[in-house]
Amino acid sequence: MPRISSLLKPVLEHPSLENVRLHLAQGDSSRKDAHEPPPDHDAEPLCLEGLTRTAKALALAALGHRLERPIIVLTSDNENAERLRSVTATFLHWLSQEEKLQ
Repeated sequence: MPRISSLLKPVLEHPSLENVRLHLAQGDSSRKDAHEPPPDHDAEPLCLEGLTRTAKALALAALGHRLERPIIVLTSDNENAERLRSVTATFLHWLSQEEKLQ
């Protein structure tokens, strides 16, 4: 069976998702690299739009997994928050299980 990361690679390495990851990484002072520019605190909020609920969950799981830190997400109500949390947790579990096998 192929690894989950190989199946999801086109999504995990999509330029839009990578741009968000890089922007978030810049603001992480614990990972500050001397070659990175300082974060732009006056910048507009980051947004990934037009994604299905499953795609949102995958994007959040990928970002959280690669950044190794929590991500805060605002939803319209508790029902949407729970659905998103459940699917995101599944993707995070798959990604972390695969990492343990390496």
